[in-house]
Amino acid sequence: MASGLPAADFVLPEAAVLCSSCGYYEQESVRCSRCRRFLCFGCPCLSLQTMPCGAFVCPDCCGIDAYDAELARRIRVIRRRIRTEAVAAVELDMYAQTVFDLMSTCAWREFHTNIRLLIRIVKVQMDAGWPLAVAPFHTLHYPLCQDTVRGIAQQHSRQTLEKALKEVMVKGDVPAGFSVVVPDKIRLGPGERLRIGYVSADFVNHPTADLMQSALLQHDKDRFEIYLYAITRDDASTYRKVLMREIPRFRALSNKDTDRRCAEAVASDGIHVLINLNSHTAGERNGIFAFRPAPIQAVYLAYPGTHGASYLDYNIVDRSVCPLEHRRHYTEALVYMPHCYQTNSFRDIYAEVLDESSCPTRAAQGLPEDGVVLCTFNRLGRITPDIFKTWLRVLERVPGSVLWLYKHPTLAVLRLLREARRRGIHANRFVFSGPVMPKMEHLKRLTLADLYLDTVVYNGHTTGSDALWAGVPMVTLQGTTFQSRVGASLARAAELPEMVTYSLQE
Repeated sequence: MASGLPAADFVLPEAAVLCSSCGYYEQESVRCSRCRRFLCFGCPCLSLQTMPCGAFVCPDCCGIDAYDAELARRIRVIRRRIRTEAVAAVELDMYAQTVFDLMSTCAWREFHTNIRLLIRIVKVQMDAGWPLAVAPFHTLHYPLCQDTVRGIAQQHSRQTLEKALKEVMVKGDVPAGFSVVVPDKIRLGPGERLRIGYVSADFVNHPTADLMQSALLQHDKDRFEIYLYAITRDDASTYRKVLMREIPRFRALSNKDTDRRCAEAVASDGIHVLINLNSHTAGERNGIFAFRPAPIQAVYLAYPGTHGASYLDYNIVDRSVCPLEHRRHYTEALVYMPHCYQTNSFRDIYAEVLDESSCPTRAAQGLPEDGVVLCTFNRLGRITPDIFKTWLRVLERVPGSVLWLYKHPTLAVLRLLREARRRGIHANRFVFSGPVMPKMEHLKRLTLADLYLDTVVYNGHTTGSDALWAGVPMVTLQGTTFQSRVGASLARAAELPEMVTYSLQE
C-alpha cells in the first residue's frame, strides 16, 4: 500500500463476489456493515484512497446526502495531498479512476474541480513522458479539447510500442514475416484471396459481437479469406458459438501468450489486412499490433476516436461522425463508409422484434398505459447536468409522462432522484429497469417507449441502434466529437435527419 493511504477497516473477499448494484462479479468489493450486501469498488466510488477508516455503510443505508458529504470530504483531502505532497504514481492512478467513477455515478457537484486537477496531473505526466493516470477511453467523457484527447491516446500508444520494441531488443530481431514498412499495394497471386483478420476481446456476449456478427459472416468468400482472433476466453454465448461454427479460421489467442507470440501467430497466417476491434477499450491487446504482423492495420468500431498509433494505418468512419474538418484530430488515414460507419446484425438476429403477439405490456414493465414514455438505456453516467435539466423540463411540461432509465449503478439512481426532487419532480415520474436476457427481450420491451432521448457528451451507440430497430424515434443533439455525433449518423442512415438537433433549446 502506498505511503499516506488510509488503513481502512475491511478485508477483500477471498474470491469474486456479486455486486448488488451493477450485477458483476468482482473481488475488489466491500460489504456494507448494516445490510450486509457487497458492492464492487466502482459503484460506490471507492478505492484505497476513499475507503472509510471505519466500517463501510452503503448509500442506501446511511442516506445519499450523508454518504456524499463524507465522500466529498475524503476527496477534498486527497486533492489537497496531491497538490501539496509528492504522492506515489499509484495514488494518481486511483484518483483518476475515482474521478471517472464519480462521473459514472452522476456525482456532479465537484466534477469540474476534480477534472481541473486531473488535467494538471496529466499535463505534468505528458511533459515528462511518464505513464498516464487517465485512460484514453475515459477522456471521451470529459470536457477536454481534442488535441489533449489525441495526445493522451498517442502517449498510451507510444508506451505500447516502446514495450514491444524493448521485447524485440531483449529477445532478438523482428521475427520473420513481420512487416516494418507498409507497402503501397498488396499483390495477390493468381487465385489468391485477400486475407483479413479481426482481433477482438469481444467475440463473446458483448455489443461488438452483436453489431459485427452479420458483417463477419457476409464477406464474399470468393474474394476474401476471413480470420478471427479472439483474445478472451470462450463464454459459451450464442455469439461465440455462431462465429466459431461459421468462421473456419477462428483462432483463440491465449492470455498466457505474450503479445509477440500472438503477433507471430497472426503473421504465420499471412494476413494482409488486420483490424483492431478494441483499440483503447477493455480487454485490448494493442501490443499485438505494435509488432505489425500485417502490412495494413486498421482500427474500427469500439473506440470512437483516434487510436494515436504509428502502427495503425486506417480508421473507419463516416462523414457524420468525422467531417473533413475533423481530420486533424486523427493520426490514421480515414476510410469513409458511404452511409454510417456502424454495422449491425439486427436484420438477421432480431427480425421478429416488432411481432406484437410476443411483445410485453406496459403494465408488466411498470409503465403507464396512457402516459408518454421517454427512455434512454445509455449508461447513467453519460447523463450530464444540462441534459438532465432539459429532460426534467419536458417531464414538467408533459403531464403523465415518465422517464424510463437503466437502474444501475444504485448511486447514480439515488443522485438523479435527488436532483429531480430538488427541481420539484416526484420519483414516481421515473421508471428504472435492469438488464434482461436474451437481448431480444430487451428490444421487445423497448417497443413500449414513445421516444428515445440520447445523451450528449457520449451518445448511445449500440443503444441508439437498439431504439431505432425497436421502432422508437430518437432525439439526438449533434456534438463536436466522434462519440457525440453517432446519434446523428444513425439518424441520417435511417433517413430521418429531422431527429437530429443542434442545441438544447431545440
